[in-house]
Amino acid sequence: MHDLGLQGIEDIVLSVVASALALTATEVRPTLAIPFLLGAFGVGFLGVRAIVLRAFLVEDLAGDRDAYAIPAVRRFGLRATAPRHRDDLAHSIRVALTGSSGVATERFRAVQPELEALADVLEDERRRLDPYSIVMLERWLNDPADSFRNLLIPVAELRLRLRCELAELDPGGDSVDSRSFAARLPDARAGGGS
Repeated sequence: MHDLGLQGIEDIVLSVVASALALTATEVRPTLAIPFLLGAFGVGFLGVRAIVLRAFLVEDLAGDRDAYAIPAVRRFGLRATAPRHRDDLAHSIRVALTGSSGVATERFRAVQPELEALADVLEDERRRLDPYSIVMLERWLNDPADSFRNLLIPVAELRLRLRCELAELDPGGDSVDSRSFAARLPDARAGGGS
């Protein structure tokens, strides 16, 4: 992973050098300007590609708890626990609670205590939350097929899933009796598609 980032930086630096050579060649030897410029574009593309691939790899690895031993993955997870990011997640939950209509309103009302408890835990800056748990919660919240926004998931299943998410996020929490519900669904994360 480190090699991908390093390769990307090296390619971009080489692209800048080739661009400078292309500019210089326009004055000294104009026939070399186009090949240097094409080389600069090609190497620059490869550099950007390596950096983007590294970013996607880090994001994918953030879904594996064991990968947090890798410094880049750990940094990614720590950014997810930043207060602003946690507030954004809590805000998205609260907006769903207040801004929904029709069937969604009834559904959210049925699990409102769990959704509010989840938002409260996210907003409480005194709590040190596990980076892996935040990343997995965010993935679940953003998954239209599996998150609380999916109107096809039965309310009872949704309530259990929310309580499992809360138990994972805040194992010592007492805002909802989350641990007893999490015990009933020990593989909720694995079977829930996140």
